[in-house]
Amino acid sequence: NGVSTLDIVRIQRHILGIEELNTPYKQVAADANKDYNISAADLIIIRKLILGIEANFTENESWVFIDAAYHFVDPSDALSAVYPEDYDINGLNADMNVDFVAVKVGDVDNTVTANVNSTSTAERSSKVMEFGINKQELKAGQNREINIYTTEDLETYGFQFTLELSSDIELLDISSDGLDLTSENFGYTNLSEGYVTASWNNMKSVTASEDEVLFTINLIAKQSGSIANVMNINSDVTTAEVYNNTLETMDIQLNINGQTEIIGYELYQNVPNPFGSETKISFKTPVDGKVVLTVFDVNG
Repeated sequence: NGVSTLDIVRIQRHILGIEELNTPYKQVAADANKDYNISAADLIIIRKLILGIEANFTENESWVFIDAAYHFVDPSDALSAVYPEDYDINGLNADMNVDFVAVKVGDVDNTVTANVNSTSTAERSSKVMEFGINKQELKAGQNREINIYTTEDLETYGFQFTLELSSDIELLDISSDGLDLTSENFGYTNLSEGYVTASWNNMKSVTASEDEVLFTINLIAKQSGSIANVMNINSDVTTAEVYNNTLETMDIQLNINGQTEIIGYELYQNVPNPFGSETKISFKTPVDGKVVLTVFDVNG
């Protein structure tokens, strides 16, 4: 909740001195392993969480609560301070009106949805970035390399998504030449359930031209059929999103030969969020037809 590859991008930019995390609380959030230092080790831990390899931070809590009355002596070096995470009340008749600042570990851009009454502050574009594959037929027992490419020019700092695979194929590996993806960018913890997670970023914006191959999926078909029926990009485990050259967040969808192929139903984040008089709610369905959209209040 609130932790994404965009946080990795921002922490990496802080480490390299490109753009510093400008509040003490962001620095505390970046220290994922709680060694009171912001380093590449924190990036590795956060990426494992995003990919679903780890279910939680093994050396830290999900939240850090700092006494709101505490003032950091050097706000640019918050991790050198011994900030109070508790408050002593020596007598039960003393003032017990105590405030804490809640810091979500790993979430340096404050996009966490803390409870049902709060909303994410993620700056999400209404634009959808399409990844494409060529429509093709698979034959049982055949080894195939499926190229995933951009359908338009893309300047990006990174992306993340869930790749859903049918049981009709066997995944061999995923490789990339252009973006230099490695095994550390993919999570196979949920492969038995048909999911592979992906998280990739770069220290500076990378330009991918239209039809340029982003990565290649090497597979063996167990059953004959169309490629459209065996894979899809969604947010079932890791949220599908790409970050453009201004660090704006966009949704991702898979396009097969100019046509969006859908496995199951998907409901996207409303845009804008929060909103005043109106908002746009996008969704996808596997077949054409009427739909019913039901909106609940916070009480269900």
